[in-house]
Amino acid sequence: MSTPIYVGVYGTSNTGKTMLIEKLITYFHQKKKQCATIKCTDKPLSIDTEGKDTFRHAQAGAHLTVFSSAVETTYLVKSPMKFSNIKQHLESLVEVDIVFVEGATDPSVPKISLGDCPKRANTVFEYENNFSTLVDFLEQLIIRRS
Repeated sequence: MSTPIYVGVYGTSNTGKTMLIEKLITYFHQKKKQCATIKCTDKPLSIDTEGKDTFRHAQAGAHLTVFSSAVETTYLVKSPMKFSNIKQHLESLVEVDIVFVEGATDPSVPKISLGDCPKRANTVFEYENNFSTLVDFLEQLIIRRS
């Protein structure tokens, strides 16, 4: 099992981060590359729904709640995690070629910036609607990983 490459995407609100990641996933999926995503935010949000069973399990004290249905499985860890732990868990669950990290702040993650915003550590590409240049750059990262 090979280690995937991680690529962060960051920028201010409404600069097109999610749209760019969707476009990248579509492109790499067509190239038969497996993708995963991690969404990071500094806002105090939860994807759990108050009153639902998983929420109630956590309220009772469960540190981990798993929701499994006929269409998906979701793991809800009821505490923040270091990025290194998230990577470790992701890599134990699935084998992928590339992981896009929306909102990446971890300095170890190479990042793509969008729009006019302060540059973060390890910014390796400034996206300015140069999609073909970006995918060429990312394909080289995948080749070097192999």
